[in-house]
Amino acid sequence: MRRWLAALLLLHGALTAAAPLDDARAALRQKDYARAAELLRPLADANGAEAQYQLGVLYRYGLGVARNPQAAFTWTRRAAELGHAQAQYSLGVMYAEGIGVAADAASARSWFEKAAAQGHRLARSRLQTPVRAASAGERDEDPPTPATRPTPDAPAPQPSSKRSGAPGTPGIQTAETERTLVAAARSGRTAALGRRMKAPDDLRRPDQTGETPLTAAAAAGQDGAIRELIRLGADVDALDANGEPALIVAARGGRRSSVDALLKAGADVNVRDRRGNTPLIAASAAGQLPILRRLIERGADLSLANEENCNAVCAARRGAHAEVLAYLRTQKGAAGATALSEAAITAGIDALTAESRDARSLYAGWPPMCIAASRGQHALLRALIDRGDAVDVRDPEGYTPLLRAARAGHVEAARTLLEAGADRAAALADGTGPITAALRNGHGKLARTILGETERTAKDGDAALALIEAARSGDRETLGLLLARGADAGHAAKDGGTALIAATRAQELAIVEDLLRHGAEPDRPDADRRTPLWWAAELGWRDGARALLAHGASPKRADRDGYDPLMRAAQAGHRSLVATLLEAGGDLTAQTRAGNTAMMVAADAGHAGIVGDLIAAGAELDRQNSAGNTALMLAAANGHVQAVETLLDAGADLRLINAQRADARMLAEQGGRASVLAAIDARDREGGLLHALWSYLAGWL
Repeated sequence: MRRWLAALLLLHGALTAAAPLDDARAALRQKDYARAAELLRPLADANGAEAQYQLGVLYRYGLGVARNPQAAFTWTRRAAELGHAQAQYSLGVMYAEGIGVAADAASARSWFEKAAAQGHRLARSRLQTPVRAASAGERDEDPPTPATRPTPDAPAPQPSSKRSGAPGTPGIQTAETERTLVAAARSGRTAALGRRMKAPDDLRRPDQTGETPLTAAAAAGQDGAIRELIRLGADVDALDANGEPALIVAARGGRRSSVDALLKAGADVNVRDRRGNTPLIAASAAGQLPILRRLIERGADLSLANEENCNAVCAARRGAHAEVLAYLRTQKGAAGATALSEAAITAGIDALTAESRDARSLYAGWPPMCIAASRGQHALLRALIDRGDAVDVRDPEGYTPLLRAARAGHVEAARTLLEAGADRAAALADGTGPITAALRNGHGKLARTILGETERTAKDGDAALALIEAARSGDRETLGLLLARGADAGHAAKDGGTALIAATRAQELAIVEDLLRHGAEPDRPDADRRTPLWWAAELGWRDGARALLAHGASPKRADRDGYDPLMRAAQAGHRSLVATLLEAGGDLTAQTRAGNTAMMVAADAGHAGIVGDLIAAGAELDRQNSAGNTALMLAAANGHVQAVETLLDAGADLRLINAQRADARMLAEQGGRASVLAAIDARDREGGLLHALWSYLAGWL
């Protein structure tokens, strides 16, 4: 039974985590590791094994977070304990090499055995040789898994001893190759590079992060490794799997000595990445003024622009780097971005096509239109449209170009697509359309742009879902525009959620009132029969509850388990809201499926003040639930002495027993509630004296 329940919980976690993991995938495509870490952390906290494993990778290599081997070990161990095969193998490596934990050969072998039992080939290989704890000088901290598409939500493929890719084409490295070259480059183990290079192609092979040995060394500022790799034959201007050359990586990261080493080795000062960025544009966008000056000294062309027609000045302006911008304006040729030439357009489209066809690319299988839209490359979008590419083509994940632009918040790209006739109603399988995608990712301006580009009424499924997103995010401006266009204020999503419920849960009073004025039903429940007032009670939101009650919301509508708003407020300890609900006609006699009343749930939670208020309002003291327990028994069993004293003061009966033939005193005794026992015994003594006195007087009379 426990195993079945655990499996069910894991399945539920996997299903509910899909959307955030998809967002993390998008963040990784943009190399926004900090955003990826932010998205992965709550999923990891919720016991998502894949999220835990991927978060461990980020901590291990310092991607988007401070490098922290101990945190990497903790997250990897948690994923391994949940049965994640790759995490089990990685944990074995960490124990074997002392990464984030003291080296322990026995523990390493144990985790390798667990991974091998799930078919992990590298784990099986490690078990064929003696496992020993490595010395500090031997430790590798490489990505533990190769991945043909290194995304946080895609399960890592099982490693293979064969390199991927077509014959003669470098593919993603196996872990064993990584460990001998990319890791050595990243950690600056210069002496190991030559003896660990198995073939010339190893110099071009990317690891899980997409970096080649040279770009990994540039990112880490390992100048000695840069010089050695170039001596061994590395192409100084070659692009890695992320589409970046080493000079751009070093420039963006502020690695001045690495920039000098690359330039001395003959790197092109105007080399471009796949998006047309130059080292100067990258340094400008990152606010790296010393690097910027060095590049200009070496002849960097300030007039060059990327595929978005943005040059160094434009990049500095976008990044709000005032000091960089001021310096650039003193330089000749930095007046503004140049228009994309026909040759640049052709080169840009060729680059998009190559990414789409490259199985190693993060955009493998994506139509060029979708890639350009996700990046906001509206000039390339226009060129693709002009050559006849389908404007509503879909990528492997079901997104159209407009959906991609909306999700990423690219206003100009969205306008370009809408002008070309993109279908605003095109949606994902769950009904998410462009407006909803924009709102869900915090792009309210873009959502309003899409609405403003069409004369259609907002009555389709996307607009209805968008209304819920606008309510949830507190975007009153977009919500007002949707309502004005005819969006249904009472539309329910597949889970039964409505905009009114979303606004209530977000405690957005103005939006709640807007929706009620536009006809939203105050008592329309979600799939679990929880009404907006139920949610207000759960949250203790008195202003929202009053607004709902003023529009006719019932305080007696219960959820699937029989909890009505009064019970939820009583259980959660929201005393002022309990008073509001009582004034509105809350039912003191209503019971949950387990037979509990508002008094019982308040006593069970120990809210003595609310218990007293309910008694004053006329709640029945000695009512018993399905198990025969009274409010006094529940308070006693849980050690809530103040609630016990409040009930006893009101005259609660100590002699009643439940279905297990236990009274309040017995329940307190079983739970070791000493303070409750003392209170009950004091009342027993008082009761005994009064009884003796009454008997004496009765006999004398």
